[in-house]
Amino acid sequence: MQNLLENIHDKYHLLRAKPIVPLLCRLKQLSEDLPKGKCEYRYDRGIRIPQILPKNHKQGIYEMIESLAWDLRSWRKGPFFLGDLHIDSEWQSFVKWDLLLPYAQNLLENAIVGDIGCNNGFYLFAMSLHKARKLVGFDPSALFFCQFCFINHFLDLPIEYELLGVQDLDEYLKSQNTLKSHKTNALSSRSGATKCEKFDVLFCLGVLYHRSDVFATLKSLANALDSGGVAFVDTLVIDEIDLGEEILASLPQEARLALSEKLERFTKMEFVLSPKKSYAKMRNVFFIPSVRAFEGWAYRCGFGEVELLAIVPTTTDEQRQTKWITSLSLESFLDENDSTRTSEGYPAPKRAYFKLRRK
Repeated sequence: MQNLLENIHDKYHLLRAKPIVPLLCRLKQLSEDLPKGKCEYRYDRGIRIPQILPKNHKQGIYEMIESLAWDLRSWRKGPFFLGDLHIDSEWQSFVKWDLLLPYAQNLLENAIVGDIGCNNGFYLFAMSLHKARKLVGFDPSALFFCQFCFINHFLDLPIEYELLGVQDLDEYLKSQNTLKSHKTNALSSRSGATKCEKFDVLFCLGVLYHRSDVFATLKSLANALDSGGVAFVDTLVIDEIDLGEEILASLPQEARLALSEKLERFTKMEFVLSPKKSYAKMRNVFFIPSVRAFEGWAYRCGFGEVELLAIVPTTTDEQRQTKWITSLSLESFLDENDSTRTSEGYPAPKRAYFKLRRK
């Protein structure tokens, strides 16, 4: 939090959102009224910080914390429990983390880990409990950065938060390795090539379908990983069988019987849905692949192993509207008469989780 205002010109992304500067001022005030402290916390279906206030805290400080948390809406990822304060986020992010942790747990210790599209850092806080050597979050949203600063005020974890997107990974690594090279040369009279530091593990969750160039995105992930490094990616997917049944149902009975065998082969092809205008009222969804199509993308973009971990429908148990968000949520994005369809008539959201290993 220190020097946030002094460094605001370096964080030019912050100036894109009008409410951000006042929020930064309030975060600065919080750091003055309640000095940072390494509060004990745990992961238990959310990030839980049992004790956020010292015994000799100032009167009214809890109300100040509660008010600031409220004004930091919308809280997309979470939940967070700060003493008695429950920030009930739109996404129950523990659902995703509990699914991925068994596959990721043994890879995190002493690893350099990045979270692309980290939002407010929920997964980074959870990862920090697994002794990663370095944690870096990437997200260009100024509001999410402020949420991260708010939560990390109580935890004071050495997590780096970069106001960058997946398209900036290459430049980020170049700058980091340039700094590393300068430090190495300053400590040694010998000039020699230093090993280019890359990530051991990357998480890219809920990002890919928002990118208009999915190949560039996957290549950026692969290039940012060390040889043998692992990326965990989840994306919306389209079910090939659903597509085949759609076509069959539109045919007359005689034609349906005659074409069913050919159509079975057809449905095993690689499909990609490209919504005409929006998907589940999201205008920034560009490509939703079948599992086969995604596997092909990953192999063509530099990954040598592709493992499908799970396919999970998105339900209101995981994503729903709460008082802690300022917009609609999943229940408003589906057909009001058929929850298996989006409001546009596409199949309802379904996510596939993949573990990708770089060659």
